[in-house]
Amino acid sequence: MHKKIIFLFVVIAVVFSFASFSDSNEIAIYINEDKVDFYDTLPFIDENDRTIVPVRFISESFDAYVKWYSETREVKIIKDDKTIILKIDSNVAKINGESIEMDTKALIVNNRTVVPLRFISEAFQFEINYKYDYDIRDDNEKKHIIDIYNVELLLYNELKKVNDEEIDITKYNLTIKDMDNLNEEMIDLFPDLFFSDRFVYTYSENEVMSIKYLFDQNIGVLKEEYDNLVNESNEIIEEIIKDNMSDYEKEIAIHDYLVEHVEYDINNEYSTKAHTAYGAIVNNIAVCDGYAEAFDYLLKKVGIKSKLIFGKTENISHAWNLVEIEDELYFVDVTSDDPINNEENIMSYNYFNVPYVLIMNSHEVFEDYSYVNHISENYFYKNDLLFGDEVIAIEYINNKLIEDQGNTRLYFMLDSEISNYNIDIENIINNYIDKNRSIFTGSYSYIKSYKDDDLIFDISIDVERKWEDKMEKLNFIYNRKSIRKFKDEKVKHDDLVEIIKAGMQAPSAHNVQNWHYVVVESENIIKEIAKIVTEKHSKIIDVINDEEKTKRFKKMIKYYTFFKNAPALILVFGSSYEATGIDLLNEIDNNESQNFINVQPGIQNIGATVENILLAISALGYGGCWMTGPLFAKKEIENYIALKDSGFSLYALIPVGVPLKDRNRVPKREAIEDKITFM
Repeated sequence: MHKKIIFLFVVIAVVFSFASFSDSNEIAIYINEDKVDFYDTLPFIDENDRTIVPVRFISESFDAYVKWYSETREVKIIKDDKTIILKIDSNVAKINGESIEMDTKALIVNNRTVVPLRFISEAFQFEINYKYDYDIRDDNEKKHIIDIYNVELLLYNELKKVNDEEIDITKYNLTIKDMDNLNEEMIDLFPDLFFSDRFVYTYSENEVMSIKYLFDQNIGVLKEEYDNLVNESNEIIEEIIKDNMSDYEKEIAIHDYLVEHVEYDINNEYSTKAHTAYGAIVNNIAVCDGYAEAFDYLLKKVGIKSKLIFGKTENISHAWNLVEIEDELYFVDVTSDDPINNEENIMSYNYFNVPYVLIMNSHEVFEDYSYVNHISENYFYKNDLLFGDEVIAIEYINNKLIEDQGNTRLYFMLDSEISNYNIDIENIINNYIDKNRSIFTGSYSYIKSYKDDDLIFDISIDVERKWEDKMEKLNFIYNRKSIRKFKDEKVKHDDLVEIIKAGMQAPSAHNVQNWHYVVVESENIIKEIAKIVTEKHSKIIDVINDEEKTKRFKKMIKYYTFFKNAPALILVFGSSYEATGIDLLNEIDNNESQNFINVQPGIQNIGATVENILLAISALGYGGCWMTGPLFAKKEIENYIALKDSGFSLYALIPVGVPLKDRNRVPKREAIEDKITFM
């Protein structure tokens, strides 16, 4: 949904709201004829009139190795037999150990190490060319475009500080016309600027002199909110993105995270923030442009190009994304893929990496995007779920029924030339039931829906099983999930007692039952335990000398203390257990007895009771999570709890409560073939 553009003339100032998509008018840098892609930090001209670029993107473009040393604030670039060392804020570099004076210096900008391009190119002897994606411009126009980049980066760095002072841009020679382009580009380049609604610029004749931002909220509050957005997004990336992921895998991980965690603001509960990346990432509630800006922001943080697209769906203003994967463009509409928005309780990829011809079945855009015509990274194509033959589609359906034993979701796409009406789902199900009468009663239900002009099938099938079927009895295991967010509802005391009873039914070596449970129903005590963990966390940070480890450990406190919002907390204690026969093994061979001790049968008993507790929590309609992270404060928690029997140690914490959401994602399990050996 478009943010308003407001014109207000005050003396010689004009006030704007940000538009939310930009045209591509970029100057490109080529190294040896290969284009370099810059994502979150663009090239700019420094105060010494030198082109400054992010070191990693440049170096990777010619296969150099880059290493950052936080202790000395140095970056090392290695290529073949040449090593360059650049120190931040220094104009002295080293090439193979020899000190060389530069006419400018390396810097940290936007959390990126940036370096003088000319120095790097001459040191490694590669040719730099400036080219334009759309036409050839003269040097003055090239310089003007770089000036616009510089202003955008300057504004971004000032906005991150929520600067409400006038920002002098006199030296960049921007015109009033450039303000229109600036207005269009900023939010697409920097979707984290959720609060930059309006700015005022002053000008003399046609030249813009300064820009001043106007904020509707207290600057201190905005700064705190911006920091929250940055921290939360960093934690999300750290949680879901792995080093070996392809761009497609990163993209789908971000898509899935937003679909799982963000709720559509159907009641207009957060009227302003819901339209921003902040609303989606921090508040977990948004409307379409909030989803799109969050997706855009997180993609850019992992180096994937994205821009915002505005148009309509069902004749209502709507926002989604245009994403570049493997040098090809695709549309992605996370909002429309949200199961809540679709009134479905399942993950959907109907609008994930789709071409123009498909998006136009349900969306209306204001520009011609017919050049977006690729399909190789489309969800259905990528996962072999796009069928151009009816026979293959029917074979897929039969195989899914067999694989999932009658309780399945059929999710696939047909080529536009195949009529879906020739696929008789009911006949296929009945044939399957006839072949498996020993398992099924003969009754079944299914929900069928078509998307995008009847090309996408989404069918949930549930064939009724006979009560004695053994697989049905295992659902209490498959339905268990780790829950970390809870509703503000008390857990019934009687239910807590039953949960502990279930825990006590766990097997234990020699039936020793070496466990004890402390069940905390007091909100004050739960918060006090969280406070103990937080204080110990701070003490540990104070003695860590490694900056990188300190930073990483600081981020973990959120995961160590989320139990503070649970209505109940179970602390599982265990006592030591000396296995039967250990004394005999000691007499025979000390190594043999040590091997037996390493098996830790006493701790295995605790693991068994914790698993029973978690299964009971789930079976009674609650949620819980097995926590060992807070145990760096084990001694302090034990002292606070002060069990009368000093022979017990704390082994686990289990928060208990009603899950905040009805739907919670089950982490993907590895293939059973990789985890089992039959002999």
